[in-house]
Amino acid sequence: MWKKTFHTVSLILLLLIASPFMVTGESTVEVMALSGTTGLSLVKLLEEQPTIYPGVTFNYTVLKSPDQISAKIISGEADIAAVPTNLASILYNRGIPLQLAAITNWGVMYVVGSASTISSWQDLKGQEIGVTGKGSTPDLLFRYFLTANGIDPEEDVTIRYYASPAELTQLVIADKVRLATLPEPWVTEALSRNLSLTVLLDYQQTWQQLEQR
Repeated sequence: MWKKTFHTVSLILLLLIASPFMVTGESTVEVMALSGTTGLSLVKLLEEQPTIYPGVTFNYTVLKSPDQISAKIISGEADIAAVPTNLASILYNRGIPLQLAAITNWGVMYVVGSASTISSWQDLKGQEIGVTGKGSTPDLLFRYFLTANGIDPEEDVTIRYYASPAELTQLVIADKVRLATLPEPWVTEALSRNLSLTVLLDYQQTWQQLEQR
């Protein structure tokens, strides 16, 4: 159960909203993505705006919050949407007819900081860590990894939640947050702007070790 669930929530999905658009004559397809990691897979499309199908116009929209993209999906304004899997699951279980089109991103989450004494998940005991979005994919995985390594997320660490990776990254760069879970591309930005920062723990390596994948 854990293995199946967390393999799913680790990924970012490209969804096809199942009120299918018909390619008849001149058509328009609305493609939407969350800003940041979720939208990385669409960068080339956003920049080049290629012709994908003759006579069909693809419009690309990048939204800043899960609430915004959820509203677009629910209202039927989005034909295709790139979203985290936990959001897709929530919408699907609410009866929104979604279809999985592709898994687009994997391998983007890390614990970063300037604490050279942190080399294992056990070393996080007693520490304060910044995490984005309570109940989000990073939060769910972070708690899972702590628990799997014998650390109680409620008792053994202090988790501080922040609204977005962009906000948390700036605080990490300014040394106002000592430890944080961050996705790419913010990991690269943080490390390039504060040379005392390093990648301390790798979500992907931890997942492979725990699940033997």
